[in-house]
Amino acid sequence: PHPSGHEGSHPPRFTIAFSREAGSGGQLVAHEVGRRLDWPVYDHKILEKLAEGLHVGVDRLESVDERPGHWLVEALNAFAAVSTVSEVTYFRRLLRMLLDLGDHGNCVIVGRGALFVLPVETTLRVRLLATRKDRIALIGRDRGLNHSEAASFVETTDRERIRFIKPHFHKDPADPQHYDLVLN
Repeated sequence: PHPSGHEGSHPPRFTIAFSREAGSGGQLVAHEVGRRLDWPVYDHKILEKLAEGLHVGVDRLESVDERPGHWLVEALNAFAAVSTVSEVTYFRRLLRMLLDLGDHGNCVIVGRGALFVLPVETTLRVRLLATRKDRIALIGRDRGLNHSEAASFVETTDRERIRFIKPHFHKDPADPQHYDLVLN
């Protein structure tokens, strides 16, 4: 056996998984970490890869991405023959992709519950926070929204992410016990 307890000469693959509040700068930090490590960053790229595998446009996944689905909307879309992807299909494919990325390692993953799926031993689990005021200001600047619109975006996005994570992973993303590092 290898001295580290791992068979073979290859060390385990390592991944960094970011969880973030809306407007906390999570994508900016993740991309800077990825640049410095020369690792790919998977954020919106996850949607692009999932859409490619499902043979649908990215816009068909955005309605279920980090958002809770609603069975009535899915049923009405199916009845109307609208080409959509169900939340169940999205979630299954997402889990498979996250596990594949974790197996490959040497990458940064933003959101989508990755830290709840990937092994604790090979994943640095990071949570990014910011004050409400700073988050609203960043979203307003980035998206060209006024204060009220930016505040609504922050609140809605945070609420949808929590409502996606809790039922699928049975975890509270705001609990600091889930993270190795929490940055404000």
